[in-house]
Amino acid sequence: MDQTDAILFFNNLWSASNKQLVCNHCGEQISSEEALARTFAVKSQMDTDEKLSAEELPVPTLSEKILIYHRHLGCLFDATPYIAISHVWHEQVADLQYRRDKAALCADDVANIVREVPCRIYRGLTTTFPGDFEVWHDYISVPQWQPSVKSQIMEAIPQIFRQALRTVAHLSDIEARSFDAMREGASPEGVCRGISDICNSKWFSRVWTAMELTQSCDLQIMLKDFSLIEGHSLDYSLLEELFTSWDVQVANHANAHAAEQMVGMGHNLVPWQLGPIGMIRVQNLRGTRNMFASAYELLARRCVTVPRDFFYSLLGIVKTDLTEAKLSLDNREALLQVARNCIKQDDLSPLFMTPESAQREPDELTLKSDGYLDLCTFAMGCEFTFPTFRGARFDSGDPVIMTERIGEAQCFRRVDWTKGTAKVLFEFICHTLEYTGLAIDAFVETLGSRLYGQNHEKILERLSEGDRLCQMLSKLDAISGKTSDDMGDITDWIADAMGLSNKSLENDTTPLSPMEFLGGHGSTLHLCGRAALVVVKCSSCLENFLTLVALLDSGANIYGARAYRVPGLRYQFTLEGGAGFFLQDGRIVGRFIWAIPTCSCPKLEEIKIPLTPPPLPCPNNYRYGQQQQSNE
Repeated sequence: MDQTDAILFFNNLWSASNKQLVCNHCGEQISSEEALARTFAVKSQMDTDEKLSAEELPVPTLSEKILIYHRHLGCLFDATPYIAISHVWHEQVADLQYRRDKAALCADDVANIVREVPCRIYRGLTTTFPGDFEVWHDYISVPQWQPSVKSQIMEAIPQIFRQALRTVAHLSDIEARSFDAMREGASPEGVCRGISDICNSKWFSRVWTAMELTQSCDLQIMLKDFSLIEGHSLDYSLLEELFTSWDVQVANHANAHAAEQMVGMGHNLVPWQLGPIGMIRVQNLRGTRNMFASAYELLARRCVTVPRDFFYSLLGIVKTDLTEAKLSLDNREALLQVARNCIKQDDLSPLFMTPESAQREPDELTLKSDGYLDLCTFAMGCEFTFPTFRGARFDSGDPVIMTERIGEAQCFRRVDWTKGTAKVLFEFICHTLEYTGLAIDAFVETLGSRLYGQNHEKILERLSEGDRLCQMLSKLDAISGKTSDDMGDITDWIADAMGLSNKSLENDTTPLSPMEFLGGHGSTLHLCGRAALVVVKCSSCLENFLTLVALLDSGANIYGARAYRVPGLRYQFTLEGGAGFFLQDGRIVGRFIWAIPTCSCPKLEEIKIPLTPPPLPCPNNYRYGQQQQSNE
């Protein structure tokens, strides 16, 4: 094929706007206002000759012909079983897709890729799928140089993947040996590296493929050589296999850090760095609403060729009635539009996201260590229970919601996670004794429940064993006369007796001990050096209580700020009714997640929450797997 023929090929495939397309199913014309459903088959692989009326696309290098079918979207869903292919674009194809002016320079080579890859994928699928079927692959299925047609298809992609007989993820940079290592490696190191090799795949790095995975019911993996991976359940997804295998290795190594060091984390990925992709997929399959914050957290660090495509994927996950065309061209305002739409559906997660003003600019080291997980913006997990009061209204673009007014901030003390370990942090937090006195019940509720997020009754049950209660009184009495330099042994005993330094307290949200969780993930949730212990006084009964707060305005004096709790709301890493805000001068200055109720004073109050946009997406462009393992 010479360059002229190659350019003609792409013009016919990607920009044939003058064609009067007729649906291969119903025989009616396909309007330019409708989403085009274009699929294909490979002629030599078909069992019958019934479909030879389709448009033919020769693949001379493989001595094949691709048969292309055009349908209305609804007709596709009614007409034939089809398989949707999720993949990462070849760099040359992606470049030509968006740089049509380069067609004369590289069209010949790219034309071969565009024809051969879908053809080889189809051949590979025939080993598993007998009989006739068709394939949706965006090299063939999307007229890339027809913006109006393309945008309609892009909005329909979530539905295309949801309705497919199966989604096949083509991991074009992964070989069978990585899966073999993950499943039956000769050594723990081999298993860990097999897991990491799969996580390093470019397929996990992209916005579109992440969204496509979340919408897919059944998922099968195709490798670099176009062969299909066998031996895994379709609904027991690749992600579940990765996480399960990794958890086994972490347990075998006693802690996650040893396994992470083994694979050279930072140059290579481990499953948790892929973000909440599995959680969102499961919720989608169950028909459960996906939150704005979780969808943002999943997509914000992933890469996309055209930045605006981020919104197609975001809307595909949160399933609002918005379309990308209805969004503002200003990306910050577009984020607010989607957030407001979600809040109208009782998703309050946008209110708990960390605004750009409270975040540090992510550096290369932070991006590499977090992978594709945007920890700083939300990190609270999925929604466990809805708010008690629904139906937010809006006033000048800001939501007005029903809350419980807790009281006013009286004083606060900074908590800097960057200056010590979980043990040092616990010693600092034990000074809550200044506010609770020697009463064990008050101390346990404040320190154990409000600051470490644990069940008050379970801690008391543990303390009632043997003579722990008597010893506890003695230890608390001793703390009051100790300095922070000589109270380590005492606080070690208290942490162990309360079950905070071990895993004796049941917790279905994390395998870590409460101290490990607060020292690690809890640090992120409370914005590390922006955390503070705040004393709040109820304006009705004048009772004081202490809570851990993430300060969103580091320069603000939180004294006098009013605290409001959202009744009933619970995320995975919050307590029910424990999440809320500190408002001062009409803006949020702090956020809390474990401030469980302390008194029964009636205090319902409707408040206006100033809505600020989350940070703009910051893609992590680091190419994992390109460096040597740390211990090689």
